[in-house]
Amino acid sequence: MATSGIFHTKCWLFDDKRNSAVLHGSSNATERGLKKNKEQVALSRDWTGGKDATEICDKLRRKFDDIWSLKDQGLHVFDLPEAVEKNILMK
Repeated sequence: MATSGIFHTKCWLFDDKRNSAVLHGSSNATERGLKKNKEQVALSRDWTGGKDATEICDKLRRKFDDIWSLKDQGLHVFDLPEAVEKNILMK
Protein backbone atom coordinates (compact mmCIF):
# COMPACT_ATOMS: atom_id res chain seq x y z
CA MET A 1 0.00 0.00 0.00
CA ALA A 2 1.29 3.46 -0.86
CA THR A 3 2.39 5.62 2.03
CA SER A 4 2.17 8.91 0.18
CA GLY A 5 -0.67 10.71 -1.49
CA ILE A 6 -3.64 12.77 -0.44
CA PHE A 7 -7.21 12.05 0.54
CA HIS A 8 -9.02 13.40 -2.47
CA THR A 9 -12.60 12.26 -2.12
CA LYS A 10 -15.42 14.61 -2.97
CA CYS A 11 -18.44 13.71 -0.91
CA TRP A 12 -20.80 15.73 1.26
CA LEU A 13 -23.14 14.00 3.69
CA PHE A 14 -26.32 15.62 5.01
CA ASP A 15 -28.88 14.17 7.38
CA ASP A 16 -31.58 15.29 9.75
CA LYS A 17 -31.71 12.06 11.83
CA ARG A 18 -34.52 10.72 9.57
CA ASN A 19 -33.30 11.27 6.01
CA SER A 20 -29.93 11.41 4.32
CA ALA A 21 -28.66 13.09 1.18
CA VAL A 22 -25.23 12.71 -0.38
CA LEU A 23 -23.54 14.86 -3.00
CA HIS A 24 -20.70 12.95 -4.64
CA GLY A 25 -18.59 13.08 -7.76
CA SER A 26 -16.05 15.42 -9.26
CA SER A 27 -16.37 18.89 -7.84
CA ASN A 28 -13.16 20.85 -7.87
CA ALA A 29 -13.98 24.25 -6.35
CA THR A 30 -10.73 25.89 -7.46
CA GLU A 31 -10.50 28.58 -10.12
CA ARG A 32 -9.33 25.98 -12.64
CA GLY A 33 -12.08 23.59 -11.64
CA LEU A 34 -14.76 26.23 -11.97
CA LYS A 35 -13.53 27.90 -15.18
CA LYS A 36 -11.62 25.24 -17.15
CA ASN A 37 -12.52 21.72 -16.05
CA LYS A 38 -15.68 19.76 -16.64
CA GLU A 39 -17.00 18.75 -13.25
CA GLN A 40 -20.03 16.65 -12.35
CA VAL A 41 -21.76 15.96 -9.04
CA ALA A 42 -24.58 13.50 -8.30
CA LEU A 43 -27.21 13.82 -5.59
CA SER A 44 -28.47 10.68 -3.87
CA ARG A 45 -31.40 10.92 -1.43
CA ASP A 46 -32.57 7.97 0.64
CA TRP A 47 -36.13 9.27 0.98
CA THR A 48 -36.87 8.89 -2.74
CA GLY A 49 -37.69 5.25 -2.13
CA GLY A 50 -35.20 3.98 -4.69
CA LYS A 51 -33.01 1.09 -3.60
CA ASP A 52 -29.96 2.48 -5.43
CA ALA A 53 -30.10 5.87 -3.73
CA THR A 54 -30.48 4.30 -0.28
CA GLU A 55 -27.56 1.93 -0.92
CA ILE A 56 -25.35 4.79 -2.15
CA CYS A 57 -26.16 6.93 0.91
CA ASP A 58 -25.51 4.00 3.26
CA LYS A 59 -22.25 3.02 1.54
CA LEU A 60 -20.83 6.55 1.57
CA ARG A 61 -21.88 7.06 5.21
CA ARG A 62 -20.10 3.81 6.21
CA LYS A 63 -16.95 4.91 4.35
CA PHE A 64 -17.02 8.27 6.14
CA ASP A 65 -17.58 6.64 9.52
CA ASP A 66 -14.72 4.19 8.92
CA ILE A 67 -12.34 7.03 8.06
CA TRP A 68 -13.19 9.20 11.06
CA SER A 69 -13.24 6.28 13.50
CA LEU A 70 -9.74 5.28 12.29
CA LYS A 71 -10.91 1.91 10.89
CA ASP A 72 -9.43 2.60 7.42
CA GLN A 73 -5.89 1.24 7.70
CA GLY A 74 -4.72 3.16 4.63
CA LEU A 75 -5.33 6.62 6.07
CA HIS A 76 -4.00 8.74 8.89
CA VAL A 77 -6.43 11.24 10.39
CA PHE A 78 -5.15 14.36 12.15
CA ASP A 79 -6.94 17.12 14.00
CA LEU A 80 -6.23 20.48 12.41
CA PRO A 81 -4.02 21.78 15.27
CA GLU A 82 -1.91 18.60 15.09
CA ALA A 83 -1.61 18.89 11.30
CA VAL A 84 -0.40 22.48 11.66
CA GLU A 85 2.07 21.51 14.39
CA LYS A 86 3.47 18.63 12.29
CA ASN A 87 3.57 20.83 9.19
CA ILE A 88 1.69 18.25 7.11
CA LEU A 89 -0.74 20.63 5.45
CA MET A 90 -0.35 21.06 1.71
CA LYS A 91 0.25 24.49 0.26
